[in-house]
Amino acid sequence: LRSVTTMLLGELAKNYYGNSTMKDTIIAATERVDDLTELVTYCGTPLPKQVKRGVRNALLKFNRYQLAKYRGEGKAVSLVDLFNLTHPKPQHANDEQRQAWDDLINGRLVSFDTWETEVSNAKDEAARKLAWETLVMEDKLGYMALIRNLNNLVKYDVSSPVKKYACKLLTSPELIKTSKQLPFRFYTAYGKVQGVRRFADAISEAMDIAVSNTPELPGKTLIAIDSSGSMTSNDCLKKAAIFGATLFKANQNAEVILYDTNVYKLGSVSGRTPVVDLVKSVLLQSRGGGTDTSLVFKYSLNEKKKFDRIIIISDTESWRERYGSSVQSCYNGYKAAGNDPYIYAIDIAGY
Repeated sequence: LRSVTTMLLGELAKNYYGNSTMKDTIIAATERVDDLTELVTYCGTPLPKQVKRGVRNALLKFNRYQLAKYRGEGKAVSLVDLFNLTHPKPQHANDEQRQAWDDLINGRLVSFDTWETEVSNAKDEAARKLAWETLVMEDKLGYMALIRNLNNLVKYDVSSPVKKYACKLLTSPELIKTSKQLPFRFYTAYGKVQGVRRFADAISEAMDIAVSNTPELPGKTLIAIDSSGSMTSNDCLKKAAIFGATLFKANQNAEVILYDTNVYKLGSVSGRTPVVDLVKSVLLQSRGGGTDTSLVFKYSLNEKKKFDRIIIISDTESWRERYGSSVQSCYNGYKAAGNDPYIYAIDIAGY
């Protein structure tokens, strides 16, 4: 998923020539050094002129630490290869960058201060606590590393100012937007900090911000989550719950049901309920059992509810027919009653 942008840039480069749009797009889309090495790998050589110019200018976004972290040695295109192909101009760089570029070309640029190194070099508990506190306060962790290491901040009982600053980073809309973390990352982190209200509240807020780009769909929507026994494998139910919760949160005219061999309405929730609490409600109400997807349409018909769309989130291990009725026949019955919804069947397992 993270490389989709690179692929789109590569395809654009094959078909777009002329003005500076290609260059400007590469600069705007680049967030990590390896975005550029992946782009050059995808495009191949010789590089189009506008790609060269875009890569050359995008390199100016990165400091010594970032360049050292993504040298890419052993990959199809390393950072040294990138410099040899695009020839960035030192006169446009700052003093730190010029020195880093020179050290890179001459084999002197090394990753000596990554957060992993700082923690592993700590000799005892007190030193590790200081290392974690320093990493947070000096913004060295990065967003993904921060949410994955909240348990370490708890374990080493970092100071109150450090916790406060960590929460500020966790709930920064700008950092969340550029982190590209999928929603389940937040929910996993939330589960690891139960009992530490400050971190739990911050993760809950962060998750609501992270899914705020979920579209609001016109009309009425039914979100049907498969809560059968097979959904408990590979975290399918958890992922379906997160998917369904974000859709519900974004759509005022949405309703959530769970189904297995019966249908259950998702109760005691509202559009103001945090996503993490919506997910917990789904998980708590799931009962396991068989998978009768026809119940989604029987429910809609029996309740006389007219939906503009029905979104079914399942591992698709559904019974073809039960008690003489199939999913298709129940759908046909719902349509015959004057309904014509769009149907989205989302396979959460990818079987």
